[in-house]
Amino acid sequence: MSELKINSEFCFDSSKKLTIEIAHNALKNYADRFSAALELEDSIPVILDTNVLLAYYGLSQIEKDKLIEFLKQNKGRLFLTSQIEKEFLRNRIRTINKDFFNPLKSIQSDFQSTYKDIKNKLKSFLESKKNTLSKDYPEIWDLLSDKQQKLNEILEDEQTLSEKLAQAIETTTTDYKNIYVVDNLLEACAELTITSALDNEEIDFVKKQFDDLWQKYNEVEKDEPKRREITFPGCGDKRDKEDPYGDFIIFHEILKFMACRKDGLDKTDVIFLTREKTKGDWMHSDLSPIIQYIEKAFLVTDKTLFIIHAEKPLEISFENIHKSNQIQENDSTIRESTILSLNLDKKWGFIYSRTGNLYFNQNLMEEQGAFHLLSQHDVVQYQVGQNQNGEDIATNVKKVVYSFEDKTQPILASTVFRIDKDKGYGFISAQPENLYFYSTFLENPKAFNALEVGSSVEYIVGKNESGEDIARLVREVSQPRNEVDRSE
Repeated sequence: MSELKINSEFCFDSSKKLTIEIAHNALKNYADRFSAALELEDSIPVILDTNVLLAYYGLSQIEKDKLIEFLKQNKGRLFLTSQIEKEFLRNRIRTINKDFFNPLKSIQSDFQSTYKDIKNKLKSFLESKKNTLSKDYPEIWDLLSDKQQKLNEILEDEQTLSEKLAQAIETTTTDYKNIYVVDNLLEACAELTITSALDNEEIDFVKKQFDDLWQKYNEVEKDEPKRREITFPGCGDKRDKEDPYGDFIIFHEILKFMACRKDGLDKTDVIFLTREKTKGDWMHSDLSPIIQYIEKAFLVTDKTLFIIHAEKPLEISFENIHKSNQIQENDSTIRESTILSLNLDKKWGFIYSRTGNLYFNQNLMEEQGAFHLLSQHDVVQYQVGQNQNGEDIATNVKKVVYSFEDKTQPILASTVFRIDKDKGYGFISAQPENLYFYSTFLENPKAFNALEVGSSVEYIVGKNESGEDIARLVREVSQPRNEVDRSE
């Protein structure tokens, strides 16, 4: 018997005809066995998606231990496809940094910033309202001044707390520094069976079919009901990734496993555990199955593919505890940062972020044709979305150029409220709160050391990566001016 190959008859978009009888048998078998599959009963083989494995690095220690225990106790029925193995190894180190080390390292700076904001906001308010309050409402002024003094006394232990926090984090990150090489997850995964990889000819066929399906899918972009009818694994990745074929390859690896297991056993049903629910190309947002996947798998294998969100059967909370402010898929906040790296030939890049640098590509630009105008270190505006794996990415990316010659940008004037020359940052007096600026934000960064508290400056308001107002362009002027739009 010749080896089963992925081809026009044995694939997602098979040339075989789906009949009423086949559809009925496929869905009946799914319904009859779904409860058992959801509880991981019987001995149905389980294939784990890449995102289930990579989620490990952001979990609490309790949830980490539960996942490792599950892998060890069920290793005889757990499988990874060759593509999943490849994706896990490719993304492991990056995910450890993004979901564990980077968020921990940002805690101390966020703590210091929060303390300073509390003190600076009250101080700025009192300074701006001093004449009115002290002269017309002296009793209230005295009360507020007393509150400010008490607040400063409460917060004067900032340095001690900051140092304790830094020491605690240093201990944690030092203890975990060897997770790169001593990794309990990697050890547990080494005990799992890897399914057979597709050969080069099969990969080429799968990619060609993906491209053909995408063309049809993209043609009905504004017809959501029609799109649902022609959804296929990986269609949610096309705009988000340079190489979007991974999920479609995984689906075909699963098909081959269902039809002919590597261990030589008969055809088998398969449970595919995934955490994907945001893009809707493995399951619907309500976690219900995509019917055509069940039908298409049954059509060519006579077996059932159960696509199940991993959280319920594993009884594990996949919350990333290190990311304090989980960004929702449809986050509308306009943010700004700089381009960290750029590949103009392949049309993708990364935007700097303290909590994990954000991938983007030409398709994620506000104007796709503007991608070639980008350069490393450019300032860009963006919003944060998520790709099919629930990973943060940058969307609606747009280059921003700040210039005092651009009359459409309001040029404001004030004075330096505070400056730290050793650390290279300062604050400009403004309402409702003072505006942060960094030395490199100056029109001439070399002029930073010449600034003093009280120096008169002009500036243009921009955003930081949290969407908060900051001074994006600053220059010293000889005389203070009214804080007005100079373009008027």
